[in-house]
Amino acid sequence: MFSMWAPDSPTPIAHRLDKIIRCLNDEGVEVILVSFYKSKIDFKHNIYRHYSLERILPFLKRLTNIRNNEEQANVSELKSVSFFSGVKQFFAAITRCLFAPDINIIFALPTAFLLVLAILRHRAKYVFSVTNPASFACAGSFTGWLLRRNVITDLGDLWYVIKEPRLNFKFEKRFHRWLERSTVQRSNLVTFAYPELMELFSAQYPELHCKMRVMEQGYDGNFISPVKMQSKKNNVFTIGYFGSLRMNEQYKSFLSVLEGFNDLLKENPQLKPQVKMLLAGSISDEFLQKINSPEISDNCNYLGYLRAGELESKMEECDAFIVVTGAKEIPFSYLVPQKLYMYMPYKKPIIYVGYAGKQLQRLKTLFPPVYPFSPEDTDGIKICLQKLIKGEFSDVTIDDTQLLKLDFRNQFKSAFAGYFKS
Repeated sequence: MFSMWAPDSPTPIAHRLDKIIRCLNDEGVEVILVSFYKSKIDFKHNIYRHYSLERILPFLKRLTNIRNNEEQANVSELKSVSFFSGVKQFFAAITRCLFAPDINIIFALPTAFLLVLAILRHRAKYVFSVTNPASFACAGSFTGWLLRRNVITDLGDLWYVIKEPRLNFKFEKRFHRWLERSTVQRSNLVTFAYPELMELFSAQYPELHCKMRVMEQGYDGNFISPVKMQSKKNNVFTIGYFGSLRMNEQYKSFLSVLEGFNDLLKENPQLKPQVKMLLAGSISDEFLQKINSPEISDNCNYLGYLRAGELESKMEECDAFIVVTGAKEIPFSYLVPQKLYMYMPYKKPIIYVGYAGKQLQRLKTLFPPVYPFSPEDTDGIKICLQKLIKGEFSDVTIDDTQLLKLDFRNQFKSAFAGYFKS
């Protein structure tokens, strides 16, 4: 396995990597993981050997920060000069191609050398690259192709499509298309996280369709402990949010949740002893101040950053979950937050605040307890919270047969049927 992230990193792609590793173990495949970041917990039962280059992380981060700071300084200096600004954009476009497909190639290249060592040392038969960033898919597929191994590439997004709004020149777009095509050409098999994504890729490269499979994000039901879930400790209704919160495009969505939660407690003070909100993850100082405000601090419990194992035990305590996304409409209607899949096997209601694409509507037909709201609809969020606390949504039925369609293990078996038997 080749990835930038370790399986216990707080990123969606790391969670997907963890699920793939578990499935490979079920297939009897011995997994050797080569990643830039090192796991903080012991994966010896799932990973035979783990190689990482985390020791050089401070140096490379310093290198990329210097580059980013220089770029920001140049932008501020050239704001008022359109000619020089255009020249800068042109050379920046060339730089993006040289460091293709993204600045993370600085991380991918040294890790690729470690991948070569691991392949030769353990006589690995497969090179399985799990993105993002895209540079690791490029480096992994090239390394496996060069060493004549079976190459599998798991694509979470299309680089050209995702980057297109930020590309200013035709040669950049052509370069990214070539990069995508060459990566897939060097791969024996390519898996996609969304059916719509594979359709989009197939339309661009129909000659490569035979190499493509769908392996949706899905959930891993093995994380769930039914015994713990059935035991209710008290009468406090617990709402959980697990993920990073910074002053980025998600902030408006989560602030809407806090506003609705605050309004609910103000209008119904009798509910204060009956409800609490659990939050875990990396949170910026701005959000921490809001959570610790006198109005809601008694009903909000910030747990800090939780790793795998700790995270699942806290999720089992929850009666409902919160998922937030960017407030702006995105051009990729198939994208769905990984957190939504993580929560599904718990069969608890999910309040979804943010942009709701077509894929979310499809998931709602399979999992009815998803309640989507726009960030502007704070009254709707408040009413939904009130009904959840009072148990007015308890009659929502979940079809286990439909839900099983989103089980990641079923997705994996379908995509790799008989592949590792040969």
